[in-house]
Amino acid sequence: MNLRNRAALLSPVIVAVACSSAPPAESTASSSAAITTTDAIARGEQWVDAQLHYCQSSYMRPDPDSSCWAFEGSSHLCDRESNAAWNAYRSDCSGFVTWSWGLPAVGDGGYVTGDFAPFDGAFSHVIAANDLQPGDALNKVTNEHIVLFKQWVTPGQTAIFMEEPGCSASQPYAHEFTSSLSISGSNVVIDYEGSTPFTAIRFNGMQSAPPPAPADRTSSPVGVNADGRLEVFVLDTSTAVEHDWQSSAGQSWVEWSGLGGSFAAAPVAVSNADGRLEVFGTESDGSVHHAWQTTPNGSWSSWASLGGSAAGAVAVARNGDGRLEAFARASDGTIEHDWQTTKGGTWNGWSSLGGHFTDEPVVAVNDDGRLEAFAVGDAGALWHAWQTTAGGPWSDWASLGGTPSSTPAVARNQDGRLELFVRATDTALWHLWQTTPGGTWSGWASLGGSYAGSIAVAVNKDGRVEVLAQGTHGALWHAWQTTPGGSWSDAADLGGSFTGQVSVATNADGRLEAFARGTDGALWHDWQTTPGGSWNGVASLGGGLAP
Repeated sequence: MNLRNRAALLSPVIVAVACSSAPPAESTASSSAAITTTDAIARGEQWVDAQLHYCQSSYMRPDPDSSCWAFEGSSHLCDRESNAAWNAYRSDCSGFVTWSWGLPAVGDGGYVTGDFAPFDGAFSHVIAANDLQPGDALNKVTNEHIVLFKQWVTPGQTAIFMEEPGCSASQPYAHEFTSSLSISGSNVVIDYEGSTPFTAIRFNGMQSAPPPAPADRTSSPVGVNADGRLEVFVLDTSTAVEHDWQSSAGQSWVEWSGLGGSFAAAPVAVSNADGRLEVFGTESDGSVHHAWQTTPNGSWSSWASLGGSAAGAVAVARNGDGRLEAFARASDGTIEHDWQTTKGGTWNGWSSLGGHFTDEPVVAVNDDGRLEAFAVGDAGALWHAWQTTAGGPWSDWASLGGTPSSTPAVARNQDGRLELFVRATDTALWHLWQTTPGGTWSGWASLGGSYAGSIAVAVNKDGRVEVLAQGTHGALWHAWQTTPGGSWSDAADLGGSFTGQVSVATNADGRLEAFARGTDGALWHDWQTTPGGSWNGVASLGGGLAP
């Protein structure tokens, strides 16, 4: 069984492990590579997805671990899945971390536990356990096992790890597990691994990766193709879906083309894990329909029904394991959700999250991968619910208060904290934010101004959040953080005359681009001339959009 999607907390289990601890044939001083946290996790997940069998040797080399011989047969060769990218690596615990960190397959297939901190500081160093970040590792104090840290579930209490566990383990291949833990300084006791502590360590070349662009993980009328080209989706005056796209990433736009269908709410698009865009629309009978690119950047499927009884547009986000999850306000006022059972695969069917709401939901992705949904309740306050574990079950709804009069917009700050924006009943722009990534929320604070339309928000290339909204006289206004996660500028006028939804997306080079329906019924756009810099001025993309 592939454990990668395992979300439930495992009860404590002592796992028998073995891992190479003899010195390699090459000096560790030669390792000076750099890798981002995102790439380290992605490399580890390749072995997890492949369920790469444990061996204390590289591919088709003699394996000295007798506990693996039953798997390998009389030849005692490491007869695991062949892949040219990793054939040279041992698929034991330290070979797994060697591979994940992008280090060379020195000696007999990679570094050994004694080459990693705290035993050797040539390319890694000890860190405080409460500072563990994705891509870090934990090396057993007895110099016999090492695991890769994937993410916190509850900081300081529960986390997700990846490992090659040993041939005598119940899953003798690269897998992922969730475990409770306890920390003291740099030491961590991982309950799943027994009572012997591990030391938290970090690769010297580890680099933080910026948060993904909002359009990459959450739905918007503007999608981002796998090759970086923006693609925008609208309803035309006949209620069919039309789309237009950039000819190449960040460049000129092609022309409008029809995707057909007949819908009562604006379409939204989101990227699948393999880069294929998928677009969703709600028909007049409340059923949700979707269409998808058959290949990344490629042609489109026909529309297919997901059923449901939606009372407006849907919101869609991509779970950490790659599965899309859709949310809609049902005709009875509750929020319902549906999800892919495997990434890019079939859909489960709609299920209720309860509550009672007057507006469409929005959804965001927390820093630890947990989805969080927001909607305006029938008493006027903003409510939220969240996954209790990444990809797992949902909490009850809880009130965030406030007096919103618009659908909220959410972005993730550079430090991982979500920040949410609404137009309030006083027509000003208000916001609140998580005080720590995935944690509790601040009180509401006003950013002032006077607005009449929808709100859109994005993250600049340098990590500063920027919010755009339609003013009371129809022009587009924006305000921005002066430093990442810091104070806010005054609002500034971008001009134009708009009547519809405002959307914003991030170009491949980091420049923001905004879209809104003009009073002439065409789609208009404006864009930053440099990442995080000044704006060009509004220009028409043509088309005839539904009011």
